[in-house]
Amino acid sequence: MSDKNEIILESPPSQPGDDFWLEQGQKMVEKSPENVKEAAKAIIQGLGLLQSIYLAILGFSGFMPPGEPFYIKAVFLLPLVLWLFALYLSLGVLLTEATKINLFSPEEIREDFNKTLLAKQKELMNSYWALSAGLFVVILLIIFRIS
Repeated sequence: MSDKNEIILESPPSQPGDDFWLEQGQKMVEKSPENVKEAAKAIIQGLGLLQSIYLAILGFSGFMPPGEPFYIKAVFLLPLVLWLFALYLSLGVLLTEATKINLFSPEEIREDFNKTLLAKQKELMNSYWALSAGLFVVILLIIFRIS
């Protein structure tokens, strides 16, 4: 027996593959936080490698101009500053945050999940752009040093 106040919405008939795609969407939601963390770990590893190589170039190859004023030499440290900022942002993605969740409110859980995931994704993208900016500065410095 149905309730007279129940609202029944019209929807198009299900397609044969709808269950599959609903399942795929559920998997995407489940894996999204872990994928963001894995990407942050990969950026951290890449940053470690880039910083090691760049510091080796600066320290052992005589790449930094010896007779230049301090402000010119300081420009050669700019990639390291950008990469440290990228490292800071990537670590922020990996850090856990204490959250209070009302386990009896799916809507609040959904909102908190989406808000947290979007914030982590934004930090990850900012980290990526800082890493890229550091690489761009290194390329400019190489061009400057060669010419």
